[in-house]
Amino acid sequence: MTSVPNQKNLDILGVSLTSLKSYRHVEDSIVQRVRQEQKTFCVAINPEKIYRSQSDCELMNLINSADFHICDGVGAAIAAKVLSGQKLARITGVCPAR
Repeated sequence: MTSVPNQKNLDILGVSLTSLKSYRHVEDSIVQRVRQEQKTFCVAINPEKIYRSQSDCELMNLINSADFHICDGVGAAIAAKVLSGQKLARITGVCPAR
């Protein structure tokens, strides 16, 4: 697994969540990797994936092999706040209008 420059991954029950600040932060990070011709694997993390990965080692390994572990679900964001004290932005599959 490669990591996002200057970003810390949080651990929620063994599942990584990348500390991303906004949609723009994700976009900029991906564009930077594309310009460097780096393959990039992103996974949107929600409570269902965290729950299912507890009994599915292949899913856990797949999720944790990603370059970006994007906080998609509100439950994942709440877990990050409660378990690590860090507020993560929800980066859902639909980007808000600019």
